[in-house]
Formats: sequence, structure tokens, C-alpha cells
Amino acid sequence: IKKNIFTVDLGPAEVIYCYLNADMMKRLEPILKKECRVGTIIISYQFPLPRLTPTKTLSLNNNKDKIYFYKL
Repeated sequence: IKKNIFTVDLGPAEVIYCYLNADMMKRLEPILKKECRVGTIIISYQFPLPRLTPTKTLSLNNNKDKIYFYKL
């Protein structure tokens, strides 16, 4: 589903992919913690969630690009 991540119900999601900037990831983090169920996978391109530790980080293009993986 391609929707506005700040208005959609995240409760049923099993996997969420984010392509946002640092400010948006900071804004999104408490929403993810509140609405997502345990086991939801969050994938973020380029910008990490500021207060969560990724379960995996993938570096691409000689470390120019990163993908962050989280499991809530």
C-alpha cells in the first residue's frame, strides 16, 4: 500500500518501507512505537530512526547509501 505514513493505520502492517529525511524519521519514530505490533519490520533508506538500534544495516555504493532494518 502506498499511503501517507502519518495518516494511515499502521497496526496491520507487517513490513513498512520508509524513504524519508532525518526530520521525518524523528517525527515518525513515536508513531511506529505506538501503532505497530511486535514483530513489525521497518526498513529505512538513508536515514535511521534516531532512538532505535537497527537489527541490520546494509551499506551500498562504497558506503554512500545505507539501508536500516528494524524489528519492533
